[in-house]
Amino acid sequence: QEFDENYRILIVSGHQESMIKQLEGMGYILDKNIIVVINLNEEMSDYSYVDRKGCIELTDEEVKERQLKALKHFKKVCDENNIRYFLAYGTLLGAVRHKGFIPWDDDVDVFVELEDLKRLNEIMKNDEEYSLISFVDEESDYCDEISLFVDNSVVMDNNHFPIQLTTGLTMDVFYLSGIPDDEEEMIEYALKAKELEQVKWNKYYSKEECKKAVKDVIDYLSSYKFGETKRVGSVLSPYFLREIFEYESFAKPVELEFEDVKLSCPSDYDSYLRQIYGEDYMTPPPEDKRGGHHSYKIYRK
Repeated sequence: QEFDENYRILIVSGHQESMIKQLEGMGYILDKNIIVVINLNEEMSDYSYVDRKGCIELTDEEVKERQLKALKHFKKVCDENNIRYFLAYGTLLGAVRHKGFIPWDDDVDVFVELEDLKRLNEIMKNDEEYSLISFVDEESDYCDEISLFVDNSVVMDNNHFPIQLTTGLTMDVFYLSGIPDDEEEMIEYALKAKELEQVKWNKYYSKEECKKAVKDVIDYLSSYKFGETKRVGSVLSPYFLREIFEYESFAKPVELEFEDVKLSCPSDYDSYLRQIYGEDYMTPPPEDKRGGHHSYKIYRK
């Protein structure tokens, strides 16, 4: 709150540059008062733990080509099996603002209703080229709420603190569930979901206990069915209560252009994007704020 030369601030964060700048503005000095314990940005850019000799790293354009192909396959599987999906986050923003990928973005985000996600998990077990890694899969040790739709024809090394993960090229699949209609009950539901999620992370290094905690999370999220309440959402996302929307917007989706394909989106995408990104979402950020936020390298043989 005020400068004190006797303070020592220890930093372990991927956001260390902005932190240091703020602290220096208060009068603290790097390497005297400010100590960077671990440089996470440096750690996450180190891929020397794997040997990819003989492999060719994909360019940004090649990655987007693969992502678009995966997105089309995802749409085909969902359409053929009557599974509801919706573009989400930056992918929805890209569809609205750019009619495709945000030029400086580097991933694909979609929503799938929680019960449909369970069905999708079983369907994808018979797919030869693509797969699904999901917390709803009782046979898997994976326990993050973000499921991964995977193109297995390439290899992706992903340094995402605190985990180093090797998969194929992934699309992020977020769940949607029903949310209580009553305002007070809605907040209690969201807080309880976060509490159960924390239990899961606390059990992360015990496979058996973690999977039990994951099941408790899924059972709780499933207690309000998609379409049976006036609201839907994904309260385990970083946006928390901002991630709650009117069901009506998802009951009657619209199709928007995304590159050379039309994809399902919430009908009131304007309210969704304002809620997530603010009133001025149609204005691109300054050039120095543009850039992909994922740390990965993707290879083909």
